[in-house]
Amino acid sequence: MPLKNKINYHQDWLFWGLNYLEIADLGCKEIINYNSNDKIKILYIPIIFNIKHGFEILIKTLIFVSEKRCFNKTDKTHDQYELLKKIIEKINSIKLSSINKTIKKIVDNNEAGYSKEYLEGIEPYKDIMTLKKDMEMLFNTVRSYYSLSFIKSKIEREDLIFSDKKNTLFKYPSFEVNDEDQPLVSIKLDSIVKKIELSDIVEMQIQINKTITLFIRVFQILLEQQK
Repeated sequence: MPLKNKINYHQDWLFWGLNYLEIADLGCKEIINYNSNDKIKILYIPIIFNIKHGFEILIKTLIFVSEKRCFNKTDKTHDQYELLKKIIEKINSIKLSSINKTIKKIVDNNEAGYSKEYLEGIEPYKDIMTLKKDMEMLFNTVRSYYSLSFIKSKIEREDLIFSDKKNTLFKYPSFEVNDEDQPLVSIKLDSIVKKIELSDIVEMQIQINKTITLFIRVFQILLEQQK
């Protein structure tokens, strides 16, 4: 596939992933505008799904751009955590002057047609530490959705349901996740959703918008390195 077509291919993947985050953003706005518990009950889980799936697509997109290739059969992993590590290592190895040149080009030209709201506040980095701080924030945000750590504080003992039909829960000191005999632990999602507050949604929306901006930056920086 010619490089020009490959660039269009990568941009298609980028916008496809951004669409999922924008849907999540719209869901947050709907909840905030109505300030309604009913809206939280309906939209909270779909918002999380869209964020997680959007992250997966976007991280794979960054891998494709970085490696100058398209999707193949080996790209079916959902381990976003490890994939993003590779990307951040590469970004941190690029000269700051080169990165800032790309950022200026994004803002001045916006050839890809990004929404203006995601370009607001984008400025060249003053120093390498500011760049690394942004990359750390991107990494931690993705990791929090990969592990669902942000929801753990909402889980209480009564929200967990254990099923141990084959008596394996206390048989060994640990068990493998892929073990067919593993005990099943399920969560009462409806109970957890009731504990979600408007402040949680506001924080989530802020994260979504910051992450969209960072994904655009990283994508363009990697893309520029291929020219």
